[in-house]
Amino acid sequence: LNVLNNQPATNGNANVVQCAIKQLGKPYARNTAGPNSFDNGGLPFYCYQQAGISIPRSLINACYYGKAVPAADRKPGDLLCMVDKSRNLPFYVAIITSLDESITVTEVIGHVTKQKYDNDHPDPMSNVVAKYVTY
Repeated sequence: LNVLNNQPATNGNANVVQCAIKQLGKPYARNTAGPNSFDNGGLPFYCYQQAGISIPRSLINACYYGKAVPAADRKPGDLLCMVDKSRNLPFYVAIITSLDESITVTEVIGHVTKQKYDNDHPDPMSNVVAKYVTY
């Protein structure tokens, strides 16, 4: 669980992942950051806070102010941000848990859940790009 591209998660990031796993199934609620419900930016904010790491509350700021890392250097506990290329605006954030899986919560899904993502085959015609961020 904590190894991605042969790079172990740091202690703080391992705690972020463990926190995210504990939130699986909890409901989505707008403008919440735990412990009983979360919005998309609230889940990473809460889990980083629980791990003793300070990040911005909003998903946009969390995606902008962290250190961007190449896809090959991402680790469990880092953030996966989906960015609208035309506006250079993040609209989604998730906590990376493995090479192809993350934990997130969205209004559409309605609860904290695991999601697969495919970094190795991005769609060149898409207006969305993945950005990886570490703190």
